[in-house]
Parts: sequence; structure tokens; C-alpha cells
Amino acid sequence: MTIGTPGQNARLTFAGTAGQRVSLNATNSTIATSFISILKPDGTALVSQARAAPNKYIDVQTLAVSGTYTILVDPEAANTGAIKLTLYNVPADLSGTIIPGGSAVTVTIGTPGQNARLTFAGTAGQAISLLVNGVTIAQSDVSILKPDGTNQVAPTYVTTSGKTIATTLSVTGTHTIFINPRLAYTGTMTLRL
Repeated sequence: MTIGTPGQNARLTFAGTAGQRVSLNATNSTIATSFISILKPDGTALVSQARAAPNKYIDVQTLAVSGTYTILVDPEAANTGAIKLTLYNVPADLSGTIIPGGSAVTVTIGTPGQNARLTFAGTAGQAISLLVNGVTIAQSDVSILKPDGTNQVAPTYVTTSGKTIATTLSVTGTHTIFINPRLAYTGTMTLRL
């Protein structure tokens, strides 16, 4: 879409369903800076004025109600230009299991905004090492969560070079490896515990 006059905004609408998950990627922008909002059917903000300078990715949002939603692009100051908006219908996060000492597990994330969770049984005092390789996701954060959902290992930055993450578990129970690609990146990752 192109905004050619200073002070002009752009509005695009889409039909949404309660519980639907969406993400939005604004790219190829020639607008120096703008603000992007996603408005609910009643006009209130689902996402309020995310600054695009010039591009912006809005991570997954869950729609609370069914109806017509609006994407509002508001160029800052007298800025004009073009911007490409891509709205994604984000499927549920991937889930599965991984066994310490067992086979490697490969996850494939195909939609921006989708994450992955692999669970495993662990015991307090158990030392583990997570090998992450075969990565085609340009940038992601990988964390290990305790059974209560808090961090055993805080989000660790992973690129296509891969990473080894080692820790000693502090509690017994079902732990989760949480994979969260940054921005609109997608791809595959192989994990061995």
C-alpha cells in the first residue's frame, strides 16, 4: 500500500474469530517511520501504535472476539511512502516430547509467530546438556522451563550456528524446552538432550 500525502493514514480490515491467533509483518517500507495499530471490532486497540522504523514485526496476538479488525498505518510527522503488510493465521504452537539420552527431535516452525515446546521428565540435581544444531531459523531464543513455568535456563540466543545449553535441574518434574523464533523467522531446528 502507498501513502502519498502527508497526514494520510491507511486502514486495512480483516475478519477475525475469537481465539484465532495472528501475527503481522510490515516490510519493504519506504516510510521513514510510522505507527502500526491493530484495532478490535469495537475500535479499541489490540496492539497500540507499534513503531515501525521503517519495518516492524508484531508477534502473535490472540483475538478475543469475532468480528472485523482493522490494521491502521499512521506515518509519523509528514512521512509518506509504501509499506507491505503480511497478516499470518498462526496455528497452535508445536508440542512434543524429548528423552534425555534418547533420539534427536527435529521441529519445523512454518508460520511467523508459532513457537515450539518439547517436554521431558527431569530430577532435581540431574545434569543435562541440550545440543541445538541443524538450525535454519536465523534467530531464536531457546529456554528451559521448570514444571511451574519459570526459567531453569533463561532465553538463550541461538542462530544457525547452533548452541549447547547445559544446566543442573533444580526440581523434579516435567520440564519444557521452549523455542521462540525472533521476528518473523521460521525454519527447522534439531535438538538432542
